[in-house]
Amino acid sequence: MASHDDNKSQNGSVQITERDIVFECAACRKSLVVDESAEGATIECPQCHISVIVPPKKPYVPTPPPQSLNETVAITGGQGQLLPLVSKLKELQSQRAEISSRLASRLNELNRDLVLLSRVDASQQKVVSDLNELTVKK
Repeated sequence: MASHDDNKSQNGSVQITERDIVFECAACRKSLVVDESAEGATIECPQCHISVIVPPKKPYVPTPPPQSLNETVAITGGQGQLLPLVSKLKELQSQRAEISSRLASRLNELNRDLVLLSRVDASQQKVVSDLNELTVKK
């Protein structure tokens, strides 16, 4: 795992490959970069040391070639078949964006809960330590 700061080349720019997942720590908002093989894994943020779940890699969606709708109709030879397909494609892209947004929101909530759980665990360890000290003194 690396942060954007760790992946800087000699000229100071960040080097991110196709195999990288770029996301933010839910606690401190530091930009993190990991290889796609870490998808779903729990890692420690190098800045705030909180456990963070690596979100899924966003799938690559190729953009269509830069053609106008009229050129496409002329090439395919029929507007009657093309327009329903274009409409369906737009609908599917909208649905994909909505689902991706909901997933990202859920991952953020999960990461926040992990931060809270980490803080509760630390507090619990402190209380147990204090309790052990008190029982040893008696």
